[in-house]
Amino acid sequence: MRMMMSPTGRRLTANTTIARLCDALSNLTDRPVTDLTELKGTYSFDLSWTPDENERMGGKFAPAMAMSNTLGGGPAPGAGQPGPEGAADPGQTLAQALQSNYGLKLEARKNSADILVIDHAEKVPTEN
Repeated sequence: MRMMMSPTGRRLTANTTIARLCDALSNLTDRPVTDLTELKGTYSFDLSWTPDENERMGGKFAPAMAMSNTLGGGPAPGAGQPGPEGAADPGQTLAQALQSNYGLKLEARKNSADILVIDHAEKVPTEN
């Protein structure tokens, strides 16, 4: 998986599974991305997009949003091949590029999540 970044655009090229793509998208969006496609196998991706304001700011505000992304649908015909001619459209967001090039849709959803709550902690002195 290779990620190229410039101030005006991003490009992700990979020969990977949908699960690993979701992991990469989770890192890019600072939000969990869940695979709902149930697709097995390895696919080739060549995806270009223009970063939105959240990506340009380094994803600082994404964790404050109480939603997660889910990746649904399936690769459009020709998946496994580099994206179509429109893959390098500099005006597309990440979600738009995934939808138009591969038929994969990022949807924001509320999901349940495991949360660890620490009620109390004490520092135990140790000898040097």
